[in-house]
Amino acid sequence: MTPQERPIFVVGAPRSGTTLLRYILCSHPRIYIPPESNFIPRFFR
Repeated sequence: MTPQERPIFVVGAPRSGTTLLRYILCSHPRIYIPPESNFIPRFFR
């Protein structure tokens, strides 16, 4: 896997701007970001 193909993980607190960052990154044709998973709150329940 080349450095350009490595996954990038964005983690942040609610209302911290991560959704805006997701929309900005999704505007790039070679970047895909799935919807927010809410994994961490469910993990700690």
